[in-house]
Amino acid sequence: MISRWGAFDLMVMRIAQRWNQAPDWFYTLETSTQIKVLAEYRLHCESPEEKKDRQHAIKMAKMEAMIKKRIQP
Repeated sequence: MISRWGAFDLMVMRIAQRWNQAPDWFYTLETSTQIKVLAEYRLHCESPEEKKDRQHAIKMAKMEAMIKKRIQP
């Protein structure tokens, strides 16, 4: 079984391979660049169903936040 951090390291290695870089390349990037690279990889790898579910979850969270804001005195 791969631990959470082991799974992250595996994903980082896949990202490095996708960009034709050394396995430790990701860790040399600035944090803001790491976030962008992770987002790009995630979007590239997600299925249409996962995309639909993610967009629905975002919409629901926004609606819940709006409702909470209106309810609070």
